[in-house]
Amino acid sequence: MFPDDTISIRDPLHGAIELERRELQLIEHPALRRLRRIKQLGFADHPYPGATHSRFVHSVGAMWMATRTWQSLQRHLQLPGPDALQALRLLRAAVLLHDIGHAPLSHTTETIMPPIEKLHLGPWAPSVSRQAHHEDYTLKLLLDSSLAPVLEEMDLPPQHLAPLISGRQGDDPHPFVFQGRDLFPILRQIVSSELDADRMDYLPRDAMFTGVAYGNFDLDWLVRHMIPIEQDGKVYLGVSNKAIFAFEDFLLSRYHMFHSVYYHHASVCYQQMLHMYYQEAPDEYTLPTESEAYLRTDDYQLMEVIRQSKNPWAQRIVNHEPYLKLLELILPASDELEQSTTARDAADQDVGESFFQAIQEALIQAQIRHFHASSSWLLSNYSKPKSHLNPPILVLDRTFDQAVPLAQYSRLYQRYRETRKILRIYVDPSQATEAQTILKALKQTSHLWLWNA
Repeated sequence: MFPDDTISIRDPLHGAIELERRELQLIEHPALRRLRRIKQLGFADHPYPGATHSRFVHSVGAMWMATRTWQSLQRHLQLPGPDALQALRLLRAAVLLHDIGHAPLSHTTETIMPPIEKLHLGPWAPSVSRQAHHEDYTLKLLLDSSLAPVLEEMDLPPQHLAPLISGRQGDDPHPFVFQGRDLFPILRQIVSSELDADRMDYLPRDAMFTGVAYGNFDLDWLVRHMIPIEQDGKVYLGVSNKAIFAFEDFLLSRYHMFHSVYYHHASVCYQQMLHMYYQEAPDEYTLPTESEAYLRTDDYQLMEVIRQSKNPWAQRIVNHEPYLKLLELILPASDELEQSTTARDAADQDVGESFFQAIQEALIQAQIRHFHASSSWLLSNYSKPKSHLNPPILVLDRTFDQAVPLAQYSRLYQRYRETRKILRIYVDPSQATEAQTILKALKQTSHLWLWNA
């Protein structure tokens, strides 16, 4: 694969992962080392004690999945050796670095990121004002930190990696044009899409460390049947119709992992307590906008701040004293209601939200300390309007020798097109018995269809 000196590192999911020795400059850079101190799943180790794996090991694994995908595609692309090597090096670096902007405890702390303007991203800033995301911090570290000169020395200019991570190609398409074919779309889709290297690593990895089976799918078959599809000089990511069931299984794996793992009620409780700590003590912990200062943030630093805090929510986090789940409802999201295909969904929406509100009002009247949380997830973004920055995955139907968007080919999207949301109420453990009594009384006196309460 590589003409230069290589080494191998052992990974619990993929086995031996091959590295170019020169890539050690990235592996050992503070931007990557920092990810060793950030847990992949935030508070998920409370319900799943094995879920202590890091963003670092995921990033290396995702790089390996990008490599495997590229090798499968190269069988069809047949790029000359030097071109294939340069494209692969760009791809591996982009995927390896795609998560360096994550805040402590991963997505959990993203709610306190500053306005995007404060990162001073210049031409890479979005056209609208909004709160920064971890992808924005990734761009900041790529373009404006001690990492940038290292990438330049490796002939991996940050301005060539930034488009693959952000989806905005910029003014110079040349780095991605090989033999007259623009590979930017397919390289971008391997970095970030509905079938990207990121998801192909984190689903089986998170399933392995949490001890569940939901994240497993036929990875080898899916990768083997990925194909490049060229349209108007641009090359897009496609999958053979032979692997359509493997792809649907992949989508369903992610769908069920969100419900069962990523939005587990215990994890969500801790996330909500952390959010309330941030709200009540906003000056105790903030995320810096300067690159080198941001590189000094990690889970250990955040937890030390929380440990020193006198805020009651911080103390509950430190002492492992969560609120208890009183109620959980799974409903279609309100903005999806008009697309609902069943009367039961409409009933769930109206009745469930009314009952949820009634419970909260009763708890307030009884002076029971509580909070609520809402989580939403979707099978696939293909049911949403597409952006030119994120073109759809194509399916090559070999019977008719034509490529069609996956959402049109698979019936799975029609069945799972609605966004689902979980509404939960948590109560102070010392008042849990009284809260359960109120809940039971409301269930008995209300003529409600509480199928999932």
